[in-house]
Amino acid sequence: MTRNIQQLEDIKLLVDAFHAKIEKDDLLRSIFKNNSKEERTKQVKKMYHFWQSILLDTNYGYVCPFHDNFTMERQYFVRWIELFYKTLDENFEGELVNEAKWIAAKLAQNKTFHNRNVEEALYSF
Repeated sequence: MTRNIQQLEDIKLLVDAFHAKIEKDDLLRSIFKNNSKEERTKQVKKMYHFWQSILLDTNYGYVCPFHDNFTMERQYFVRWIELFYKTLDENFEGELVNEAKWIAAKLAQNKTFHNRNVEEALYSF
């Protein structure tokens, strides 16, 4: 059953479900396999704050939700977006789902561009 994103508990569901998908994904889990539990917890909290700030307008700050060791190659961003969109669609509905998808795509494009992969920066999700 899907619902609207309305409160912090919804953001936590989104982030936790998304991270569960990453941990099972053959491509993306390799990026995070060497992270300690403490590092993973810190990253998840950063994602809670980011999406809470963006989607619920709580002014928690706009910290980039990507892990520091996230590779900048297109294939990783494509998979990241696929899993994120799938997580949204499985759990939520409404206007904020589309906003979250748009923001995620722009983040991926921006992160790629700033890391000098200009030829890949203009792809769309």
